[in-house]
Amino acid sequence: LTVHTNGDDGSGSNHGTRLNQEKLDSILIWCSEDTPPIPQNPATLTTRGIAPTKLALYLGPPRIPATSSNYYCVFVQLQDDDGNPACAAASGVGLSLTSDNATVGTVYPSATISKGVSYVVTYFTTKGVAGTTSITVSASGYGSRSATLTVMLPSETPEKLAVYATPPLVVANGKSSSSHITVQLQDASGRPAKARSRTAIDLTSSKPSVGTVPVRVTLSIGYTIVQATF
Repeated sequence: LTVHTNGDDGSGSNHGTRLNQEKLDSILIWCSEDTPPIPQNPATLTTRGIAPTKLALYLGPPRIPATSSNYYCVFVQLQDDDGNPACAAASGVGLSLTSDNATVGTVYPSATISKGVSYVVTYFTTKGVAGTTSITVSASGYGSRSATLTVMLPSETPEKLAVYATPPLVVANGKSSSSHITVQLQDASGRPAKARSRTAIDLTSSKPSVGTVPVRVTLSIGYTIVQATF
């Protein structure tokens, strides 16, 4: 606010505003009416994202062939108390992984869930021997989780497909690779089965507004699984 209190140029005409005490008091009252009151006890609002409190361990697929190969089938996710996916903070979250049956195979011993990401995938190495093994993952401050992986001799009679979305809950962040889609060829009993020839597999999403998948993936001859992203 600017008030010109003297505008006399010698002509005897007042080109400004002559300000006396009465006018000054009126201006001060007017200004105070337009000024919002200052609260005596202001409230503080703090906003936070979903805070991770625990780990979830998923195996996708839970049954893999005993072919002396690496399979990226071990998924570890950060979640909140209600089981919602939660992203790691700036420092990330370091993980330790173990497998209790080295005869069947081994899991890669360490992994990190990076900043701004809710999960990580790592691999299990089979040794050509059928059996089961319990995989355990742990992280400081987040506890531990275990799951059983079954390693089976592959079937030679493929009959059906099985589809796994891992992890099943993901963050709606608009990014590719929010989840891994694994398609596995199986025999009638659910055992992993080898493809007899190159097999084209068409994929669709029931709600493209939520997320999309590749239109087609190809399963190579002799393989049992193929992976895509959601």
